[in-house]
Amino acid sequence: MIDLGEIAHDEPPAPRPPVVRAWLARRKRWIAAGSVLVLLGIGWYAVLGGPVRKEPTPQPSPAPMKRIEGFPEYAQGAHVVAAASAPVTAGEVTLSWTVTDFGVTVFDRCEFLAADGTLLKTDFLVDGVLWSGSGCGPDDQPSGSRLGAEAWTAHGISLGDTVRLTMRLGKATVFDAAKQINVDAEQPRIGTIGLAVGVPVPFEQYPLPPRPTALPSLNVPSNGEAGSEVMSSDSADPLRPISLDLTWRGSYDLSLSSTTPGVLSITVDGIPVYDCEIWTYEGDSCGLGWTVGTPDGFAWQSRMTARPGETVHMTITPTHVTGPWGVRITSS
Repeated sequence: MIDLGEIAHDEPPAPRPPVVRAWLARRKRWIAAGSVLVLLGIGWYAVLGGPVRKEPTPQPSPAPMKRIEGFPEYAQGAHVVAAASAPVTAGEVTLSWTVTDFGVTVFDRCEFLAADGTLLKTDFLVDGVLWSGSGCGPDDQPSGSRLGAEAWTAHGISLGDTVRLTMRLGKATVFDAAKQINVDAEQPRIGTIGLAVGVPVPFEQYPLPPRPTALPSLNVPSNGEAGSEVMSSDSADPLRPISLDLTWRGSYDLSLSSTTPGVLSITVDGIPVYDCEIWTYEGDSCGLGWTVGTPDGFAWQSRMTARPGETVHMTITPTHVTGPWGVRITSS
């Protein structure tokens, strides 16, 4: 539900914004006001050398997982420390939380009875001030987005502050295929909405699900765009990084997927860009999009010294992964 990007419902895809587009394989995302997203172009690539590495064994997942106000106690690398739920007829749900870590994950859930394709507009507020907007469907599962320090400090929030986080429902709509637009729908009367905050847990302490006997097939999303190039991890050493030389121009999309839990960290010319975190054995994915030369891109873009047409060096460094992973780069 909460999400950093677009809402993938039953509508035709909207044109990509000129600056950036960020997405995850899950249905929903939360766009924190004032934050923006990323990425690049293609030249050639080479797999870096290095010995086979071993990773510590994470904690086993409790079975069954304890739930707090309908949310799993552990999810997406975080431990839920505050949560609240309310009937969908209440129109909103609020929780108070003392900020002890800026790298928190904010979760939401939306479960209600409604016609297929119904979408409820959702607004997220901090201390009563509108922060972002998204939407939720009747069958959405709890999901969340990791926020960084800038999402809080940009709004004058410091460590130790107690904030009031609210998810407020708006009108219900349903996509009209004939008109190719959203039209008003009946507000749901039966269901529950929820909101939660989770603090990050070190990988070695996070209770991962049991490893399946057979891992899923690696499937790196294409996002429906042609002209992309896919690179896969080293079958003998999934912890081996992949390095690419990219031409710094145009717009780029980066899609990453892993068959096992772990983190895929991206740097460009040594500048940290993005961490794709995977916490299941379900072949989850995440990704990023950006335009070179935009005046209001990510903070990391302001640190780039390369000019359009020059070559930059991008490296994807995996940690904790124990199976196949891959990356797809699309340039335009």
